[in-house]
Amino acid sequence: MTLSLRLRERLNPNADECIVSLASSLEHDQLVEISAADHGWKASQNLEQLIGITATKTWPRPMPFELKEVLELMQWHGPNSYGWQPGAQSYRRRAFCCAALLRAGGDPENQKSLNWEGENSTIAILLESLDALDNPDHAAAISLLAWRLENEPNDENPPFLYLAILRNALKAWPELEAALISELVERLMESEAAEQWADAT
Repeated sequence: MTLSLRLRERLNPNADECIVSLASSLEHDQLVEISAADHGWKASQNLEQLIGITATKTWPRPMPFELKEVLELMQWHGPNSYGWQPGAQSYRRRAFCCAALLRAGGDPENQKSLNWEGENSTIAILLESLDALDNPDHAAAISLLAWRLENEPNDENPPFLYLAILRNALKAWPELEAALISELVERLMESEAAEQWADAT
């Protein structure tokens, strides 16, 4: 889906800025915890790939099923889960896992080999986690969501992506221009109507 020039300039589509922002204060122990989330299965391989993603933006293509699995397990590990530690670091780790899944889901190589249904839940959990973090993380997430809109293979996701961008933009930029708000709302409504039409046919 192509963004207008005005939206591109304001939203700054970028695949990796959000990952870099969230990973910047993740500690090694947190990466270890993510890598071992599936009862330690292939933990060392997962850790090596997570370090590559956070340190050098090196993404495995296609993403191994085991890495996707631990990221998904950790995205569901929230405040009501056993062992959850209150604080921004736990939300940052969770947001990182969501962002990594959304980044990977926009890669055609991953679309060929893995199941990416239910990404609307990943978007929602990312927003919930970002609420506990700072404005720079909200702005970085907007760049990722905008990039994903332009690299979106799933017709069901654009309404959720536009809604997430609109919500984050209003949080990150309190003085957001009315014209941009109107355009985002218009795009949201258009994408929702298109999705309803696709379902009907």
